[in-house]
Parts: sequence; structure tokens; C-alpha cells
Amino acid sequence: MLLVIDIGNTNITIGAYLKDTLLDHFAVKTDTRTTADEFGILLLSLLERSKVTASSIESAVISSVVPQMTGAVGRAIKKYLNTEPLILTIDMIKNFKVCCDNPQSLGMDRAVNVAAACELYGAPLIVVDFGTATTFCAVVEGPKFIGGAIFPGMSTLVDALASKAAKLPAVEIKKPKKVIGTDTITNIQSGIFYGYVELVDGMLRRTKDEMNSDRVKVIASGGLADLIADECKQIDIVNKFLTLEGLRIVFEYNTKKVEEK
Repeated sequence: MLLVIDIGNTNITIGAYLKDTLLDHFAVKTDTRTTADEFGILLLSLLERSKVTASSIESAVISSVVPQMTGAVGRAIKKYLNTEPLILTIDMIKNFKVCCDNPQSLGMDRAVNVAAACELYGAPLIVVDFGTATTFCAVVEGPKFIGGAIFPGMSTLVDALASKAAKLPAVEIKKPKKVIGTDTITNIQSGIFYGYVELVDGMLRRTKDEMNSDRVKVIASGGLADLIADECKQIDIVNKFLTLEGLRIVFEYNTKKVEEK
């Protein structure tokens, strides 16, 4: 059984795979103060809830955009699951080429998303991931990652608005019934939701134009993907587990000697 772990800025997402089947998944808050022992005990508790024993975990793979957490999580897996995790780097990407300035700067969360999308859907494509930041990844035939864009995530915008404006509260992110809000809460929700929808659709249209292809598929992932995709005209597919799938796929390419495409 394979354990996949994505360490993000807001959450650490964990999945347990039996071959290519995701048995269960969890998300815990990212806290750089967490020790290896604390994470290990938490991990054992989560696995026990799914009736997955520590001894059944044969391998583990980690992607991380939080270097302060990578070591603690790696040590926890080694100590509590008795396995040495594979910690991904951009050089381990096998099923697409990174063709942009400074390839080493590409975040591993974006890289594994693209790896999964290329394997599952084929290029050309755009991956939109809704997280702490919303990222756009453009992939042309080859497949080749050629670049993209990064924008503050919806929750980041809500938090920023509440922290900078004394009389504006943090609100629940939801789709309002109409664009014209009738109180402060619905005004903010309308601006955040419908403004974000227009942002995403507009960015996708512009990205498609620069890719110069009418066959571009758009795959959305992340916690708010369903909410946004329901209103966005440019999104074709929602796969909320794209990052976990990418971790599994990249792990297999690096450990099972899968032939490069």
C-alpha cells in the first residue's frame, strides 16, 4: 500500500492507495511547529480510523511547498511507518517536460497536478488548482509545461479583506443567489464569488488564446473546484484528487521504471 502526502501552505493532504485505488484521504492543518512525533501519532490515528495498519504501508511519497515541514513529516513516516519516504523534486518528473524559465522554481504541487492531468487526460490542457493560491498551468503537446499564472486564493482574499477593513467581516465562501447583495455579507460574497468566476474564465480564455489551440481541456482541482466550476464556462473537468493522483503517478514513474512517453 502507498501513502501519498502533499504538504501545502494551508493543509497537509494525505491519501492511502492500494494500487491505483484511493482507499481514503485526510486533510490536516499545516503547522510548522508540529514535531515529527506529533505528526506520526496523528498519522497513525488517521490510518487506524480507516482500518489501515501501519505495517500495510509499504511505500510513501511526499511533495511539499513548505520546507519547514518536510523534514518532520519525513522523519515521522520513517519512525512510525518504518519506511523511507520518497521526497519529490522537479527532476523526478518523467511524463512531461518543464519548458519555462528556471524549472527548479516550479512548485511540486503544480508539478504533480500536471503529471496527473497529462496521464489522465492528455495535452494540450490547463490545470487550475484552487488553494491558498489559485494556480494556472498551461501544457502544450509533447507534453510540455510552458508556464502559467498565480493569483491569491478565494479564502486568502476573504482574509485579506477582513484584516485590512475594520468594518468588513470574514465571510463564508458561497455562491449568492444574485449578484446584487442586499447587506454587507452578501455584498462581500457576491464580490468574492462572481468576481472570482469572471477572473478564472477570463484568465482561461486568454491562456487558451496564447496556446493557440482549440483542443485545450481545462481541469480544475482543489477544495473549491466544484463551487467555482459550477459557474465557470471554461472548465471542462473537476478532479478534486488530482494532486494525490499525481503523487501516485510520479512515484510509480520513479520506482517502477515506467517508460517515458
